[in-house]
Amino acid sequence: MKAKRNSPPLPKPDLSKLPELCYGAHITTGETIVIKRGEKGYHDTGYGVQGEEAINSINQRMGVTRQQRAAMEFGSIIGFDVPGCDPDYYGADGKRLAR
Repeated sequence: MKAKRNSPPLPKPDLSKLPELCYGAHITTGETIVIKRGEKGYHDTGYGVQGEEAINSINQRMGVTRQQRAAMEFGSIIGFDVPGCDPDYYGADGKRLAR
């Protein structure tokens, strides 16, 4: 029988650091999608594949950072109740920081 670990609970992320919505690229098709704060999954834009440059430009005009986009993409896949949906876990390029 395995011993149970008594790990402390993970800190709840502060969703106020995230925008109401952002644009991203579908992980499989590359199509442009909309991700909404607190919602698992995504919404189709109907725009097709626009590429990273276009998506980053749209987000930038909306005031969405690459850190926020990365956190929103994580949350839309895993859920918004884990530390990975905190933009502080990502660098300016949107890549996960080593912890």
